[in-house]
Amino acid sequence: MPPKVLLITNAATTRAGWVLTALRLMGFTAERAYTYQSGSEIRLALPNAEHRLDIDDASLRNRLREYHAVLIVQTGETYGNANSLIGYTFRFLGWNAPQDPPFAYFGIHFATNRPLAFPSDFPLVRPDRANLASTAHKIGPYVFQAQTQTLRVRLTRENAECYLPIATDAEANDGFYVWRLNTTAHNALGSAGEVLAEVIGEDYVFDTTPICAYRYKNCYLLPRLVRALDAPAAPWDAPSKRSGCSTRSSASGLRRAMRCRL
Repeated sequence: MPPKVLLITNAATTRAGWVLTALRLMGFTAERAYTYQSGSEIRLALPNAEHRLDIDDASLRNRLREYHAVLIVQTGETYGNANSLIGYTFRFLGWNAPQDPPFAYFGIHFATNRPLAFPSDFPLVRPDRANLASTAHKIGPYVFQAQTQTLRVRLTRENAECYLPIATDAEANDGFYVWRLNTTAHNALGSAGEVLAEVIGEDYVFDTTPICAYRYKNCYLLPRLVRALDAPAAPWDAPSKRSGCSTRSSASGLRRAMRCRL
């Protein structure tokens, strides 16, 4: 049986087709889920069930254990999106039992204005919109193009350097940012924490090494999939030529992200 993957988005069912297509072409059994609000409840709609995200729902945790991996993806999110529903998936940061699947977050920000509880040992500095210069690293202007946010990156597992689009966070009308590492918390995690990719300064001078991909226990914090959700949902649709992404390059990025744990 091929690995079974769940893709969670913050949008309705017309937004995730491109990523699903890429996953299926790589041989995964891919399903989609999305968040929505019902009254005062934040809910996650799965293919055959719904569960609450705003509480610690044991039934949801058991349901997600049916998957080999869970990918959480959001496009266009900025620090100004404090209460977007996708942020409630950070609850999964605490689900690290051997039975739990790996959770991969693509471009979901964790700034301090997002009113959610994070684990006390979380080793990435939470960006503060009032003090971004000290709590994040700016890497480029506020331009939603992959080539603008492509920087030289060191992949630590592979011990290799390459140029990759690494847009993680964004402040509207200001620029794109990547993360700062709390080295004390990182060192305390031991093997439970791992820097997966760091930025090598060329056009920018950084006071500390910026981080653009990190493994926290069973969870992976990764850059956003640039323009990867532009195509409508369809089981085997080819990606739109207008999306700015090629099948080869975007599928390769997804494959590498999946390989972090798989």
